[in-house]
Amino acid sequence: MISVHVVSAANRHLYEDELDQHHRLRCDIYIGEHGWRALVDRNGREADQFDYPEAVYLLAVDPKAGVVGGTRLLPSWKPTLLSAVFPEAAAVRGMPQGPDVWEWTRFFVAKSHREEHRLSRTGGAVLCSMFEYLLEEGVREMRALGEAWWIPRIQGLGWRPRPLGLPIAHEGMTLAGFAFDITQRALEEMRGVYGIEHSCLVRRGLAEPLSIREDIHAA
Repeated sequence: MISVHVVSAANRHLYEDELDQHHRLRCDIYIGEHGWRALVDRNGREADQFDYPEAVYLLAVDPKAGVVGGTRLLPSWKPTLLSAVFPEAAAVRGMPQGPDVWEWTRFFVAKSHREEHRLSRTGGAVLCSMFEYLLEEGVREMRALGEAWWIPRIQGLGWRPRPLGLPIAHEGMTLAGFAFDITQRALEEMRGVYGIEHSCLVRRGLAEPLSIREDIHAA
């Protein structure tokens, strides 16, 4: 069974092997498969200037195969791909930012866990866990930069993406900046699409979620 682990500066020492696997997979996928020329192969690993201590990783772990998927979340008050490299992608509406706004980047699923002609349940586990984690942490809005075809795809998952600017051409791709709200309704719709009934989120070595702490305080 796939579990999705939250990895932050607070518990990164518990996930050294998994983080290394994740960087190797990013190299295989983004440099090997997609041929993104702006990225650097660092001895079989892909890492960039946004893999800083404040970044949060969600890593899908298969008990037999190790890391098989994941994504990276960046705080909006730090430099991000959208703010530091492609600000023109948010030139119309501007970039949402604040303590409850983060940026979504580097979503991937290993070849071994992709499913032909259907949505990957591994990818679904990562995305559902992302919404679950962000809801627990009180994040209300996410922004992202991605290929434009992502927008109709995530609409089909129950998200409500809002373009932040006009599409831009980059190295043969059409990129778009967009934002979306983090809601319980979207999480439930997405779980229905992927057929995921239970949480697969793991917070090993981390404090209890923000929402749980608030409930305890209120009691």
